[in-house]
Amino acid sequence: MLTLKIINEETYTVEQEILDPTANCEWIIGRTPGCDLLLNSPEVSRVHGRILYRDGQYFFTDLGSTDGSRLNNEMLLPSQNIALQADDLLRICGFFLVVKSIQTDANTSEAIAPTHPQLPTWTPHSEITVRCVQIIPESHDVKTFQFIAEPKLNFNYWPGQFVTLQIPLGMLSENHSEHSPEISLEHSPDISPESSAEHCSSPKTIVRSYSISSTPSRPHLLAITVKRVPAPVEAPDATPGLASNWLHDHLRIGSRLQLQGPFGQFTCGPTPAPKMLLLSAGSGITPMMSMTRWICDTAAETDIVFAYSTRSPQDLIFRKELELLNQQHPKFKLAVTLTGSALGESWMGYQGRMDAAMIQAIAPDLGDREVFVCGPNPFMAAIKTCLIGLDFPMDQYHEESFGAPAKPVGELAIAAIAPELLPDSPLDLDDCTLVFTQSAKTINYDEADSILEIAEAANIAIPSACRMGVCGACKQQLCSGQVTYSSEPKALPLAERGQFILPCIARPRGRVVIDA
Repeated sequence: MLTLKIINEETYTVEQEILDPTANCEWIIGRTPGCDLLLNSPEVSRVHGRILYRDGQYFFTDLGSTDGSRLNNEMLLPSQNIALQADDLLRICGFFLVVKSIQTDANTSEAIAPTHPQLPTWTPHSEITVRCVQIIPESHDVKTFQFIAEPKLNFNYWPGQFVTLQIPLGMLSENHSEHSPEISLEHSPDISPESSAEHCSSPKTIVRSYSISSTPSRPHLLAITVKRVPAPVEAPDATPGLASNWLHDHLRIGSRLQLQGPFGQFTCGPTPAPKMLLLSAGSGITPMMSMTRWICDTAAETDIVFAYSTRSPQDLIFRKELELLNQQHPKFKLAVTLTGSALGESWMGYQGRMDAAMIQAIAPDLGDREVFVCGPNPFMAAIKTCLIGLDFPMDQYHEESFGAPAKPVGELAIAAIAPELLPDSPLDLDDCTLVFTQSAKTINYDEADSILEIAEAANIAIPSACRMGVCGACKQQLCSGQVTYSSEPKALPLAERGQFILPCIARPRGRVVIDA
């Protein structure tokens, strides 16, 4: 905790500010009303500098201000991180900022040791134990959770990929109070990337997929950014997002969880395109931040247009960091559109939902760019329709969401991709039975349902995570019968497609027996 005395040389007023790292880890200094430390003078730049708390230490950085900053009467270079000590005197134009005291508390944040070159590297798709070392509030309903591995290792992944977290229900029971949301094991409706794929993989475990928001260029930490999920508007009595809300309400610094990954093909790596357009809404911003941080950290020669759709300025996740990137990086352009009210703020950006005209205004050279899209399914569908209408080359289009879209009534399980299977007897499509050998259950199924959905309806526990066929968490042995897939089973190698299936996207044909 840092205690700062701010003296206005012109008015002789004195204010005291306490910078608490449990509430924030970055404080912007400037004359813009949105700054954390507001210095109301025309001599002060709109965004003048910042104080950053990292690894148990406070740092000051001049962010390219017009008049500069002096620490203990020495002019500071722009973008240089300078460690602060007690009794330091920082001068910003007509203001003196005196560091009265610095008190570090081991319980508020854990210092991360520098990455050791001999640390092992994270094995792809492996399950590891991670420990939460920092929790950062990003907005009123969004938090970033930072983890290190135990035992320590270097995280290895591509920006844009995701991981799965396991939350034991025993932990929920121990921390559950009468004020906590009612715990339900029912599968929540798929309403958006923020709330989809939340379900039980066993009677004691909830598995949830989250995009990685950190960057692989900082391999000692892995971060996810999670939005609190309310009950759907159309069903206010339904159980709200169980896992996401548990993280908000119960995860603490020092908590340990099981994590598996990385998964997914939604990435700009290993070689980012010369020009990229990142379009996102809601929690879809998280993989875009991972890509952006990686490109900026590695000084890649990539021109980024970062377009984000949000309800209000208060809902803009990573706002301070995005505005800093927009100022500091000449090849980074930020465009934000509000779909709701500015809530009293003087808003100079775009307003309304993204459409073809807005996309063209944001990126006039659209056809030259690789386009990455992530957000709620309706948002992605609308963007895709716009791009097709603009004759955009769709081989330059990439999208990501968690959970299959809602299934239309009467949808038929028509084979899009069929695995190589060798049935022992002719297929009887009239025998719609699914046999689970370990559970000793035989289920009459609806042809429109996936095997995972059938199992969940019958209270049969099958591990699962992405519900898209990309993580492999649900893989089960096929004893007999045939299945079809609604999309490419990317997590299932070709050599295994005659012996194993991915129940999350597999639909049975005729009588099917699986070892579950």
